[in-house]
Amino acid sequence: MRRSILALIALVGLVAPGCSSYVGWNAKPSAHTEIVLKENDFKALKGGYSSSQSCWYVFGLIPIGNPNLLSRAMSDVRGQAKLESKAAQLVNYTLDDRKNWYFIFAAHHQLTVTADAIEYTK
Repeated sequence: MRRSILALIALVGLVAPGCSSYVGWNAKPSAHTEIVLKENDFKALKGGYSSSQSCWYVFGLIPIGNPNLLSRAMSDVRGQAKLESKAAQLVNYTLDDRKNWYFIFAAHHQLTVTADAIEYTK
């Protein structure tokens, strides 16, 4: 009996904390053309537009909700910047990617996108 209690405590001690990983990087979206701003033909509108999206996974494989985090976050950042009627663009993308595992059964994936906006003056 005593051994089974100690084994149960050891098992909970190993499994309960879970684990976590974090990756942050500056990203250049692959579907966009690289623009070099050489002249003084733009002005900075605002910096720090940010959106954070997350999704839970069962066993790390089965999503509960929409797992397309990058698309949702970019869409939200574009909506915050309101660039549709201007000759403007988002620049300086930063992506923060965090994954947390809880026990063995659940995982939480969170992606945060941050970008600045510029407007062309010429």
